[in-house]
Parts: sequence; C-alpha cells; structure tokens
Amino acid sequence: MKKILLILMFVVSMQQISFSQNPCDVFKDNEMIWYGIDFSMAKLVGPGFNSISSIKATWIPSWNNLILTESKKFNLNKFLHHSNIKYNLNPVTEINNKVDENKMVILNSSESIELKDADIKKIVNQYTFDKKSGIGVLLIVDSYNKVEETGHFFITFIDLATKQVLVSKKISGKAVGIGFRNFWAGAIFAAFKSCEQLFNTWEKEFCKN
Repeated sequence: MKKILLILMFVVSMQQISFSQNPCDVFKDNEMIWYGIDFSMAKLVGPGFNSISSIKATWIPSWNNLILTESKKFNLNKFLHHSNIKYNLNPVTEINNKVDENKMVILNSSESIELKDADIKKIVNQYTFDKKSGIGVLLIVDSYNKVEETGHFFITFIDLATKQVLVSKKISGKAVGIGFRNFWAGAIFAAFKSCEQLFNTWEKEFCKN
C-alpha cells in the first residue's frame, strides 16, 4: 500500500513539473489569460484625488472594462506579442472590490514607495485563478502620480499552476486626456506601448539560449 501511495505521489509531482512554466515561456506565442488591472496596493500620489469612493466604485471597473470595450485601441495581442489572449476579469474584480480606498491617497510625492518583488508575490497569492495551467498576466498598478502626471505599473506574468511570478517588469506611461477617466487611461495606454517596445528586449534577457 505504501509503495502504491509513493508511486501516486511521484506521478502527481511529475505532472506538476511537466505543467510548470519557466520565464522564457512568457515569450512563446501560446495561449495567455488576461486577468486585468490590479489596484490592491496602488497609491494615488498628489492632489486631485478627491472622490475616493468614486475611484473604487466607478473608475477602477471602468479602466478595466476599457481593455474590452476599446480592444482595437488597447490591443493586447499587439502589446504583449501574443496572438491568442483570453480574458477573465472576475478575479481582479473581486480583489479590487476589497481595496481600502482610504489608504490609497498620498499627498506628499516623496512618501510614495515603489512596490517590491515581495509585494508583487503577495498580490499574486491573493488570487484564485480559474485555470490551473498556462500563463496569466496582470497589470499591477504601483501608483498614479498626479505631480508627475504619470502612471507606474508592473506588467506581471504568472505560472497559473504554481502562482509563481515568471516575469514582472515596471512600465510607466504619461497621463493624457480630457476628464479624470481618460487622463489615467492615457497613462495605461502609454505604459502598454512601452511594454510593446520593450518586449523583445525582455525576451533576450529571459531566453538567453
């Protein structure tokens, strides 16, 4: 009986290894799941963030929905160099709904602290992903900085089988546009354009062989 259990455990562990991803897999044109824009540790830096409840209730969902409703402009296939991207915003919606909006605003820009690797891992570990294999991607908001008029983000690729962070790179974008939603949507778009331009450089970094 013990031998049978050991064999079963070995088979399960080998299956997990076989389904696990490595950083270079991020740059192969396989299926990828877009899980949305995460605000769970985002900071809103500087003046101008007055209606915090509206940001949580209205604008965070709106920025996430833009990727779907304006998919020609926010072309993830182009930005992420992948031809087969699926969408599931349910997990990020659940996470963003738990954000304590009263802790988001920082009036003094010198107090803003950039997210660390440990913070990114903590954010990812919150998620219950619907798929148990393959690669997922989140755009994790570090900060909207009104003083700089810039949004700072981490584009983060995840092994869905293990929740391991495969690749996480900081990208930034200049905010531009009329109205509060469009102003910061401009930062998201500019950050994605930066991602598109840097993707091949990241591939050389993580796929050296």
